[in-house]
Amino acid sequence: RLADVDGSQLIRVDFDGVELDVFYLADGDGLVVAHDDPRVEGAAPGIPIDRFRFPSAMRLWLDAKNIGELSDADLHSFAQALEGQGLLDRSFVESRDLQALQRLSKEGLRTIHWLAGWTLELLPVLKFHYAMSGIDGVSVDYRFAHKVTPHFEGRGIFTFTVNGPADIARLCASDAIAVILTDLPNRRAACPETRRPRTEKTP
Repeated sequence: RLADVDGSQLIRVDFDGVELDVFYLADGDGLVVAHDDPRVEGAAPGIPIDRFRFPSAMRLWLDAKNIGELSDADLHSFAQALEGQGLLDRSFVESRDLQALQRLSKEGLRTIHWLAGWTLELLPVLKFHYAMSGIDGVSVDYRFAHKVTPHFEGRGIFTFTVNGPADIARLCASDAIAVILTDLPNRRAACPETRRPRTEKTP
């Protein structure tokens, strides 16, 4: 849980990036890192994104929990919060809400659509929508990556959460895989230097 970890602790591992759950609180602290909705009674408060200090080369995979409820002005402020911290160009915003992702794409953010359940069966249709709306990639449980990789080239797939060396090696071999999310700091070396997707840390 991120509520128990400050930014300096979070980045003391050799990873290309980190995955964070975030909420945008229009009437509160703005963009905050939180696993559970901080507006719910009894939930831990979110940590404002400006409390974190990330290495200059580190990329962020942001699971945006509530962007579907945000107005255009709120989404603009979401993007501005990242830009103000120098994170706009190295963040990827994930959501199941395609319309919200499309609106964020217009703000200059790179976006990834979380594929789950029945949406996997709609890939031929969704691919067309992605191309028209500016969606940059998809995220999927690594166990279903084989259903998605035939539809993508150029490292457009973000996979989670991969902790087996054999699974990491298999995913490294696919040109469609952009990111391998893992809990294991020492698994980055499983990919050869000539074919290394970004590896990101799950807090």
